[in-house]
Amino acid sequence: MSRLSREQVRSSDNPDIVGKPEQDILASFLFGEMFFIMNRILVKIFLVLMVITGVSAGRYFWPTNYLRSESVTINTKKNIDSSSLSQNDSGKKNSSVLPSLPADKAQNDNIPTKQQLMISTVINVGTTTYPLSIAPSTTIYDAMRQLQIDSRQPFLFSAKLFSGMGYFVDEINGIKNNPNTNQYWILFINGRSSAVGASAYFINEGDVINWKYVTPEF
Repeated sequence: MSRLSREQVRSSDNPDIVGKPEQDILASFLFGEMFFIMNRILVKIFLVLMVITGVSAGRYFWPTNYLRSESVTINTKKNIDSSSLSQNDSGKKNSSVLPSLPADKAQNDNIPTKQQLMISTVINVGTTTYPLSIAPSTTIYDAMRQLQIDSRQPFLFSAKLFSGMGYFVDEINGIKNNPNTNQYWILFINGRSSAVGASAYFINEGDVINWKYVTPEF
């Protein structure tokens, strides 16, 4: 038997020598699987640690004032809602009580109406009397303009404006001031010649107003 055949017989008779390559392959495969599994485990551990670290850092660095402002805002909204509800409830209660109070009706009855505030007066032009009702703070000039619209008897007049003095009447019912005869329309209030124009005097309750076509005494 040759030398080569002898070595082959020896190697075939020894099982350790025959299975060594397969063992090496199996060991390499197992080592690779273990390395892959360990890597996945380490990656998961690393991610968990990162999440925990991030949460801890967020709690440490997050502005507490913002959280407090949110809580204050929420509490304020709750207080506003509760106060508005209480006001609505009280308003409903008061509204149910108000109609039954007779004092309010009595007070409303005492409030003067627009007609009660009007002033009743007359304007005498020569021998003709013109009654009318005017609002408070009405001038004689304004009352005469009202007469032109509301009077049942014909009433027309014209006036001239003098600076600093107001309007002075120069014609009533077609009769004009006449410098040739020295006759003019003179305003008398409560029996006295007025020192101001018709647009400067405000009529009061009880005033007696007369327009007289006379010769001035001045």
